[in-house]
Amino acid sequence: MRPWIHSIILLALLAGLSGCASPRGYFVDRGRDAADIFTLALEEGIGVKARAGPIAAGLLSSDGTIGLRGGAFVVEDRGYLNMGVTPPIYEGAADVSVFGFYNIETLHSDKLFPRHKTFHAGHDEQLGVWLQQYDDGGGNPAYYTQVEATLGLGILLRVGLNPGELLDFILGWTTLDIFRDDLRAQDARSGPP
Repeated sequence: MRPWIHSIILLALLAGLSGCASPRGYFVDRGRDAADIFTLALEEGIGVKARAGPIAAGLLSSDGTIGLRGGAFVVEDRGYLNMGVTPPIYEGAADVSVFGFYNIETLHSDKLFPRHKTFHAGHDEQLGVWLQQYDDGGGNPAYYTQVEATLGLGILLRVGLNPGELLDFILGWTTLDIFRDDLRAQDARSGPP
């Protein structure tokens, strides 16, 4: 037999031994983990920005997104941000960056929420810290390992690669879920005792 056939048989056996009711959920999670690695989206806006984890530089304003982000094909309309003293309201997708002195970025999609891929991130100049959260009060650890660039005039192109998600994809084959974004594993964790 060819070596790749051995690999497929071994993966199928591992899926069966991992406690899955069926290997289908296991392979769906592997596909989602693979999609998490890359970002390729179009947005409406103007400017240029580069980001490595929470560190961003550039001059950019964008609203909305369409494309592959957070492991799913998302279409999110303009974001709404409340910059007052009340907690921020964030819906859709928005990104504003001014040479690293002021950065705020949000991505909220119902498709991304169950896998903990939505986020709201901003730099607090007074505290000198980067604050990032998502709707259920936790954080999106994949945000800190994302490397991406955005560029355009009117229509922006956002491209990115996430080394942390690559590691999550590789370890996922052994059923380790370091970013806790596998829906099959979430179901197992929240299932009956």
